[in-house]
Amino acid sequence: MTLTCSWQLPTSLNRDTVLSALPSGMTAAPKSTQEVRVSVLDDDQWHICQRGDLLLYNHQDSRLELWQQQQRLAQETRPLTIRFHWQLNDPALAKLLQARLGVRAFTEKFTSEWQQHHLSVYNSDDKIIVRLTFTTLNSVSRELLSLLTIQPLRGYAKEARQLCRSLKKLGATPCDQLTPLQLLTLSGLNVPLPRHRPPFNLHDDEVTAVAIMRMVGQIVEQARAQEEGLIADIDSEFLHQYRVQLRKARSLVSLFKKDLPEPAFHQLKSSLKELSQHTNLLRDLDVFLLDHDHYLTMLPESLRPGLEQACRHIHRLRKRTWQKVITALDSADHRDKMDEINQAMTAPRLQPRGKKLKQRVDHHIVRQHRHICTSVSTLSTSCSDDAIHQLRIECKKLRYLLELFAELYPRKPLKVLTRELKALQETLGRFNDFTVQHQFLHQLAGELRDSDQKSSLNALSALLYQAQKQEKKQVFSILSTFDCDETTSRVHQLLAYGEPS
Repeated sequence: MTLTCSWQLPTSLNRDTVLSALPSGMTAAPKSTQEVRVSVLDDDQWHICQRGDLLLYNHQDSRLELWQQQQRLAQETRPLTIRFHWQLNDPALAKLLQARLGVRAFTEKFTSEWQQHHLSVYNSDDKIIVRLTFTTLNSVSRELLSLLTIQPLRGYAKEARQLCRSLKKLGATPCDQLTPLQLLTLSGLNVPLPRHRPPFNLHDDEVTAVAIMRMVGQIVEQARAQEEGLIADIDSEFLHQYRVQLRKARSLVSLFKKDLPEPAFHQLKSSLKELSQHTNLLRDLDVFLLDHDHYLTMLPESLRPGLEQACRHIHRLRKRTWQKVITALDSADHRDKMDEINQAMTAPRLQPRGKKLKQRVDHHIVRQHRHICTSVSTLSTSCSDDAIHQLRIECKKLRYLLELFAELYPRKPLKVLTRELKALQETLGRFNDFTVQHQFLHQLAGELRDSDQKSSLNALSALLYQAQKQEKKQVFSILSTFDCDETTSRVHQLLAYGEPS
């Protein structure tokens, strides 16, 4: 086994000085010189880097590489304009990035340049015994760093140790192995810590209206934090998260309407609804385009060209719709809505009303769980899709209560209750996805004039309707195993924590 080691050279020590000090019997010959320019690619949240991996783009040969520590997992030659895993040709790299990023785009986060000189060291028998790599780069402080990597060939570890002793006498200091991550870190790469939602700093006894308004304010700010990425059209997740945050804010306002001053409630309800509505079509288009490849596999070969033509039409429609959304986000009306939300949130501080926070949250958790159990007991296989949709909404409200007010409850019983609801929520979510896309495609097909496109979309809509019917069966399979008595017991256990004995 050979051992590679790296050294940092003092500023007074250049390459020629090192080579002139080689131990007796060793000579060096240049092999190659490289000008390296590398970019770190990642998503908005730095998910790849935060797990210790690196997605690198080598500008010299247009190569995309995924690294894990010192191992290159996969690579592909592609232009830098590629931003999504499904645009890659190499299935291994695409699969690895899908697992790390999902639907998020990878974009340039950091770029560095360095120069490398590769040399071979020969012994007196004219055999290569060691390979040297001199690296020079600008450090984070903009000082020029000189680094040397020594890689002995098998059987020549003794000669490598001789060379290391010579370097130490010259004033060189050992450093960490020069992996891509180490070189980039020396160049100034600073991976941020994972982003966590800031706590709401809730207290059991605080006035409910004050707490709710503070929470709504933070959630709306989290929605607004997505606007920059939405406007830049980096990936569809910015819009999705924008809508999720607004849904949470609307859910809070709706659930706690009796605790809020009436003018503030009506103002928030109206403004938050309007902010959400103008993104509905864009989200439907995004969902369709994200599922495009899967939809192609669902259709027979003869109908796929029509779907591809329809997709080009949908891409154009999406671009126009996105333009309308970003125009709306930059409008005076949007700014007015934000001002109205801010004004409404000052009301409870002037006239606080309502019971203590935890009492009200406990009440709503029990109430939402009761709604779910009532729906589960009354639904039948002949029920309408709207009835299933309503059950999904009730489950989502309970999930938001458990998620947003987690600070008020101990983690273990909260986690158990959430886990028991998860399977039901996921199944209801899939049913809703099929329903929405079926309706969306049916409506879109009616607007198209091209017969091939219309036929393909109608066929796909019919297939999604069949998938929706199958998922409806799965919904009732899950409902048959959903034990309301058991979850009621879980709710009571959760609420019992922290109560006086």
